[in-house]
Amino acid sequence: MISDSFELINENFNHLCRHLEMLLANGFVPLLHGDVLLDKTKHWRIFSGDDLLLKLAEYFQVRQCIFLTSVPGILRSNGNVIEEFYIDENDIDEFQSQSTNIDVTGSMKNKVMIACDIIKKLNQCQVYILQGVSENAKKLLTSPIIDNKTFVLNGSTKILKR
Repeated sequence: MISDSFELINENFNHLCRHLEMLLANGFVPLLHGDVLLDKTKHWRIFSGDDLLLKLAEYFQVRQCIFLTSVPGILRSNGNVIEEFYIDENDIDEFQSQSTNIDVTGSMKNKVMIACDIIKKLNQCQVYILQGVSENAKKLLTSPIIDNKTFVLNGSTKILKR
């Protein structure tokens, strides 16, 4: 029997990660998302799927992270996609206004901050922000991990550090 509940105790995600290891070892492909969590110290809280991706990337030491969004990637004020976003060289605050919908998870600004954290913590990890329903998503999700640091998905964003 596999439990589908998850309690967060003192920011410890080891229980969840061990649970995922068991699922993966048994051939399952877990589909994860943010949700309302039982938190032993705060009673409950909203936990973003973006925040979850950071915790899982750290635990599993992944080589690739993909943020799927409703927009093609990180957008400039003129609507063009920033195809190569270099951490610590761009102003993250400008991305707060990219969503017109209410988003309790932090919207694009939170995605960019977490993507940058992943790149800082995992040197070998490639991080992309792209539209979920797109040819780029299909291409990236069905291809092997690309080791070429100069690879760019035209019309999507790759997070990089110099």
